[in-house]
Amino acid sequence: MRKIEKKKSCIWVGTIIGTLILLFVFQKIFVFFQLEQHTEQAEMLMKKSEYLIADSYSAIAYLQQLNGNCNADDMEDLRYITNKYRYIYDAGIVNNGHIACTAREGQLTPAVGLPSSAFALNPDISFYRYVSFYPGVAGMLNAIRAKNIMLVTSPFFYQDRIYDNDKYLSISFRSKNKQHILYQRTMSAERPSLLMAQETVSACSDVYNSCVDITDAGMGILRYQGWVQVAVLGCAILLALMITNLILDSLVEHYSLENRLRRAVLRNLIVNRYQPIVDAGQGKIVGAEVLVRWEDEVFHTVSPEFFIPLVEKLGYSQHLTLNILHNALQELAPLLKQYKFTLSINVGSVEVVNRQFVPSLNKIVDQFGISRGRIKIEVTERTDVAYQQLSCFVHYLHVQGYKIAIDDFGTGTSNLHLLPELNFDDVKIDKFYVQRMADENFRKILSNMVSSIIELDKNIIFEGVESEDDLRHIQSIQPHPLVQGWYFYHALSASGLAETMAEHGIPVSESPARR
Repeated sequence: MRKIEKKKSCIWVGTIIGTLILLFVFQKIFVFFQLEQHTEQAEMLMKKSEYLIADSYSAIAYLQQLNGNCNADDMEDLRYITNKYRYIYDAGIVNNGHIACTAREGQLTPAVGLPSSAFALNPDISFYRYVSFYPGVAGMLNAIRAKNIMLVTSPFFYQDRIYDNDKYLSISFRSKNKQHILYQRTMSAERPSLLMAQETVSACSDVYNSCVDITDAGMGILRYQGWVQVAVLGCAILLALMITNLILDSLVEHYSLENRLRRAVLRNLIVNRYQPIVDAGQGKIVGAEVLVRWEDEVFHTVSPEFFIPLVEKLGYSQHLTLNILHNALQELAPLLKQYKFTLSINVGSVEVVNRQFVPSLNKIVDQFGISRGRIKIEVTERTDVAYQQLSCFVHYLHVQGYKIAIDDFGTGTSNLHLLPELNFDDVKIDKFYVQRMADENFRKILSNMVSSIIELDKNIIFEGVESEDDLRHIQSIQPHPLVQGWYFYHALSASGLAETMAEHGIPVSESPARR
């Protein structure tokens, strides 16, 4: 019950934290897409501004021909310009710094002075912000002057149907150095919440001295209607709940398996099984390899291919290896004294590099009064150990009286020239080759490999013999092979091995035909 309550608490905490994280992620996603939209709109407004400036330059070039007297011909040309260009609200003539006449207002009496402040778009053209004498549109009109010609921009130019009703947006047209504001519309509402982001995007002209800024003070999820916010929150909670459950289930499974395996190793719950090695010519058992099995109440039968690497990861590899050897000798010591066969045990990289392994091995073997020559240490070819270390390990084992076999030969970095240097007694051919001997190419490869090994005076054991065809193919290249596999025997218990040895073992009183 306590575990269930603890898991519920973890789910609630995980869901809350996950929801907050997902809302933060969703917020960033919403802001990203809103920024993309604003960037696109800013570039569109900048293009619009460039069109206005280009139209203004064209209009100025056309109006330079006026004589500046505000006569009928001048007025007709001014009206022509205002009708031709959509965003030019008015056009006029300037004399002595005052607007004398415009297309919309006609002759101005008295003449209207231009605003006092201006900045130069280029040496010949000046920009004036907010021309105020037009009724009804004051504060929205800007003017461009070139010598005695003045153009007034349309109030509709700065209007945008997307942004005009958005109370959280500010739009600003400015010079590139930010010293002059051409037009500015500020937001009509304060930033509604600290949970809403505020960002600014800009677009500048490659041709003219102008930029546009769009500032949004209400970005993110809260910008949208309530049903959208509820939908996003619901999705975040649901996803957080699912992810939390997956993570918890994964962690529980992972760590509970590790804990149960650690407990099994320390409590010596990993059991031994023994697979006989048979002299196929005599039909006699000449050896047995120790295999391990783990039957767990929760995980049931766990494959050694899975739990052995996990044992190594947990740092209990040598502890397990010595336990396996101790249990094997405890179970098989009477058989080893009664029958002539070798007991093979696998070691890995941890044991090869650990200087304390061999003394511990000696202590256990000597404890049961078994000749060290009856114990065979199998080192897999895939062992990730430097050659020098492996060579020292093999030499030390030989000095101590043990036999050594290279296991899984042909699956790692197979180097036949290393066999005499490392001085292995037996070479175990991996089942990868044995089970592919029906293929002529594989059979040729294996035949050449076997011939080379025989020339080195090494015993060869063929692993993974599971059918009569496998055996027949092997005998085609070696008439009296040593074999190991399900075709002869599955892995046996100690009692099962004893029964089998009674029928197919070689008693100590006899001399076996081969090593």
